[in-house]
Amino acid sequence: MMCSFCCSTRPAFSVRKSAEEMFDVENSMITATFSACTGTMQYIMRKSDDLGHKVGLKFMTYSTGSWSNPFKDKSGAYIFMPDGPAKNMEVKYPNMIVVKGVVATSVYTYLPGVVHVTTLYNVTGPVGAGIHVDNTVDLNKDSWNNKELVMRLVSDLDNPNSDVCVDLNGFQMTRKQWRAKQLIQGNFHPVNTMAYIQDNRRSRLTLVMAQAHGLASLNFGWLEVVLDRRLMQDDWRGLGEGVSDNTATPSKFVILLEHRDKPLIKTKLPSTHCRPSLLAEMTSEHLNNPPVVTLSHLEISTLADHGFHPLLETSMPCSLNLVNLKTVEFGADQSSVKALMVLQHAGVDCDFSEVHMQCGMQSKLQTKLFKATRVWTAIEMSLTATQVKNPTAVRELEIPEMELRTYKFTFS
Repeated sequence: MMCSFCCSTRPAFSVRKSAEEMFDVENSMITATFSACTGTMQYIMRKSDDLGHKVGLKFMTYSTGSWSNPFKDKSGAYIFMPDGPAKNMEVKYPNMIVVKGVVATSVYTYLPGVVHVTTLYNVTGPVGAGIHVDNTVDLNKDSWNNKELVMRLVSDLDNPNSDVCVDLNGFQMTRKQWRAKQLIQGNFHPVNTMAYIQDNRRSRLTLVMAQAHGLASLNFGWLEVVLDRRLMQDDWRGLGEGVSDNTATPSKFVILLEHRDKPLIKTKLPSTHCRPSLLAEMTSEHLNNPPVVTLSHLEISTLADHGFHPLLETSMPCSLNLVNLKTVEFGADQSSVKALMVLQHAGVDCDFSEVHMQCGMQSKLQTKLFKATRVWTAIEMSLTATQVKNPTAVRELEIPEMELRTYKFTFS
């Protein structure tokens, strides 16, 4: 463990104090370079192809109001109206701790109002391919009055027209273009799970998130998200008060630097079509649907005797996501169970082949793959399961790309 302010004489870790201006944190896939002056990441390099890009992370603030015109509208609960560009948080050499272990290496940075943690996991698979960022933001002080905190990524990627692709609802993405005639607030967009920018060559910078945020790309190579805001006035939109009940707010992100297998094909007209890579899609699933881990004293060999059965013989294809599975009714003699299963087939960009795991890409799922459970029937229903869409029982579930399908299963 390295730290900039260690004082314990008998620590539980092997501790050494570091005075390095720049230092690296790495795993088997990527290397991230940090600055002790700013306390944040500055550079990312991929080890598979030695592709490196400047990716600087900054915390900045927007303020609101105008001393020259006190009657001018200000930001409020529903309105984002900054009084100018974001300003840097003037903090040099913040307290930092670097914790290195077998499973992960984490960099803890203590900034005003923010505990910023950056982690690289020493594992194989999609989890190890990204840089995991955890922020805990607490703006519950008067010094944050009428300020809005953003996290900005400043990279050397030259995304044309400052284009940014953002997801609409966690299921599809659309392209947004920076408009010079719009004010700062007019170039912010809502984003739920991920956004990315890419250059005209082969590089793409993806920001995957676990919470919804406001996001913008205000310059070439920039990505910024709003983390929290503390506003002291009503914006005349019905709430009748400001936003001043701030509490410690967590936010989770994963930063992915990806490399396209072949150069991007240039077209005369820019397309609004956007698709994430399969790696980004799986990272988003990991971040937004983490596994629920439980403990049991039962032996693995006795799980079947207690009613624990794996649902499938093999893993589902990587592009198929289980959105929901719930029991709807039992048979009269309790010999059968009916359940609703909602599946989504994610649309991904096939020019990015890196997944870091064995992965099937088929769009079909056969009912015979259900293990230790016999499927009597599988009927396609409407999305809300209120109507039968196809009364014929199917043995093979086929979900087109970018679509959701609901099936009603009868298990024996």
